[in-house]
Amino acid sequence: MGAAMTLGQRIRAARINRRMSISHVARAAGVDRSHLSKLERGKCSGIEGAGLLILQAVAEVIGTPIDRLLPRAGCLGKFEIQRRVK
Repeated sequence: MGAAMTLGQRIRAARINRRMSISHVARAAGVDRSHLSKLERGKCSGIEGAGLLILQAVAEVIGTPIDRLLPRAGCLGKFEIQRRVK
């Protein structure tokens, strides 16, 4: 997974790499299929669009540690900066 990929692109790449359908992942993670599809396509982005519990559930189903999805997508860095400023 390349460093320039978005969170949704990383989720989709990991899902496809494991030959899982979006319906299977959504059902197994307890997430609405359309919400997962929007997340993968960047229609709802980052932690704000997904929620950490949803991301954790999806990460477990696709067999990818959540920290492999977030830091490289730039999500954690943004929150690190916000914490330091406050």
